[in-house]
Amino acid sequence: MNSAHNQPVVGPMSFDDGTINFPTGKLPLKTLKGIFDVLPFEFDFVDADNQFVWYSDNGHRQARREPSQVGHPVSNCHPAQAVDKVMAVLNALKQGKVDKLVMPYQKNGHTNYNVYYAVRDDDANYLGCLELTIDPTVFDLDAATSIAQIKNLFA
Repeated sequence: MNSAHNQPVVGPMSFDDGTINFPTGKLPLKTLKGIFDVLPFEFDFVDADNQFVWYSDNGHRQARREPSQVGHPVSNCHPAQAVDKVMAVLNALKQGKVDKLVMPYQKNGHTNYNVYYAVRDDDANYLGCLELTIDPTVFDLDAATSIAQIKNLFA
């Protein structure tokens, strides 16, 4: 937070040669951003204090997010009539009643999904909630077309 103005510090993306080292390998930050950019989903992260702290912005968003929302209570990101439901989901995840919750909804004539995951550290401490929004129509699941594309690669 910018203490002078009590506003979140959000600015242009920058990469210093930073690399994240995981037990299963390492990724440069630039590559990690590229992964989020290419995935046809939207991701939001709410920390353990119910602050909205991050979102993906890759052109696949269904719920509009703004940099000015980052660092503020997640309740500010939702319409008033949805806040009680949002908080109930977050509380259930935080309390360990569930580790994942799938909420289907209708949009544009088909079923979409919001999937909420409890994110925990290695000691099972709750770190926050990762929300994944999926529009299944982004997948080209035509097997014949996929097989033809693969055959063309090796022709």
